[in-house]
Amino acid sequence: MNILFLTPWYPHKNAPYSGTFVREHARAIQYAGNDLHVMAIVINSSSKIFNYKTHSYIDEDGIKTTIVNLSSKFNDILYYNFPVQLFYLLKTIRRLNKQKHLQFDIVHSNVVYPIGVLGYFISKKLKIPHVITEHWSRIKRIMKLPVYAQLCRKAYTTSGAILPVSNFLKQNIQSHLKSIDPDKFQVVGNVINNDTFKFVASPKRKDKNIRFTAIATWNKKKIPDKLPKLFIDALAIISNRSGIDVQLTMIGSGNQINDLKSKCKQHQVKAVFTGFIEKTRIAEILQYHTDFFIHASTIETFSVVTAEALSCGVPVICSDVGALSELVDASNGVLCKNTVEDWVKGIEKAIATTYDGLKISQTMKDRFSYKSIGKQVEQVYIKITSNNKNI
Repeated sequence: MNILFLTPWYPHKNAPYSGTFVREHARAIQYAGNDLHVMAIVINSSSKIFNYKTHSYIDEDGIKTTIVNLSSKFNDILYYNFPVQLFYLLKTIRRLNKQKHLQFDIVHSNVVYPIGVLGYFISKKLKIPHVITEHWSRIKRIMKLPVYAQLCRKAYTTSGAILPVSNFLKQNIQSHLKSIDPDKFQVVGNVINNDTFKFVASPKRKDKNIRFTAIATWNKKKIPDKLPKLFIDALAIISNRSGIDVQLTMIGSGNQINDLKSKCKQHQVKAVFTGFIEKTRIAEILQYHTDFFIHASTIETFSVVTAEALSCGVPVICSDVGALSELVDASNGVLCKNTVEDWVKGIEKAIATTYDGLKISQTMKDRFSYKSIGKQVEQVYIKITSNNKNI
């Protein structure tokens, strides 16, 4: 099938790591035998009042890609001005159609606003079905804005299918939009690259230290979504109480790094801060230098980093929030309440448990491989195009 794949996030020249999880979905859909044209609408800040540029290319996987760059000194206003976005998106489609005679069978949008709303109008104009993959947990916020709430509701209710990446996210959408037909929903998780994140049998070590790894963007926020100080406190208590030699690797960048370095030093927790590193290097650290992946959070709609750690066969100690309980159970880790006391208990429980790394890895591969996710989305496409023909 020919798919117009719309997204607000996608790796491109000026932001090579933006929306890598969306690109993995695109690869899975292409892997299933579909002909994909990714169209990413990127809104940037600029010194100019307004500027419109496009860049089209075919990537290393053969996916046709167009970056639609809308920049303005009023970029915050532009983000909520969906008619302007729609105008330039349609302009781009018309121009490409003249050059390449594009014919699409389905519009597939990522995130209901603004992309799902744009996808609704485009699918209506092209008279083809519309699918929405949902990664977003901000439905409650957008539903407080009457006009945008109405547009999002329309996009959801007229779509052929809604594909949240977790059951947690599905329930979140349904709690705010109770009138949507529950049969529209099908949970389709994020894709994990099993060529990179895979189990590697580690040789026996002579040292007795226990190695923990954490991955996130470590930023200070008024309402934090990551709680690294929680597991640093817990590791300090365990190390002091039991004499266990704890080693912590913190992967990622952010404006909280200096505070976290000071906290580790103050609590005498041996920590290495790598900054931002490539996925291949992350996989190597998980495969060869990690006994437990550790992730303290306040909300997770999926948690790609947790699934990547599990795909390497690394057991996980994490907060019992959001979608994390859909990934982590007694067979592959420990879920903790967000208190220092429960984190101490959880880490001690994990240390005392023997896990089967190969089995953990294989379970993740079966659930989130390109083949598995691509097949799930392909079945949705077949179903909604069949229904469309019968109307």
